[in-house]
Amino acid sequence: MLRPRPRNQLGTLAEFAPALAIAIVVLFFILGFGFFLCGVSTAYFACQLASREGATGGSRAQIIQAAKTAAAKVATGPFGQFCTLQSNGGGKFSDGLQIKFFQLTPATGATVEFNAGAVNPALLYEVRVESNYQITVPFIGTVQGTAASDNMIDHPEALAI
Repeated sequence: MLRPRPRNQLGTLAEFAPALAIAIVVLFFILGFGFFLCGVSTAYFACQLASREGATGGSRAQIIQAAKTAAAKVATGPFGQFCTLQSNGGGKFSDGLQIKFFQLTPATGATVEFNAGAVNPALLYEVRVESNYQITVPFIGTVQGTAASDNMIDHPEALAI
């Protein structure tokens, strides 16, 4: 003899479709957020490494070249390729870097942009690497951001050249 199924067993089958849809949305959110975090942290790391490599000293042109080379290594590395790290507009990440030099007065903490001229040994000098970048996040699209990092220059005497 056939026994009728209890009503609650039929209800679980009807609830499966909405539960699956919600699970897929949550999974896509987690994956997209992971891509976003990877891209942002890679951009910040690239700027930090570029300012650190540039701060090792040399002339202004040597500092700029060292910073761009360091940033390019990160952007073309596995994490940079994973999140498609580029400069705004889709170019190479290292082409979108802005590298600036600053003169810092230790007594007052005042910072002034250093364009050219004689280097004062009583002052500190730093290099700032800024970037406007874009990353590609699956299911969302292109996301733009900015990153910056400062570092004190070890031997600023070559900046005057």
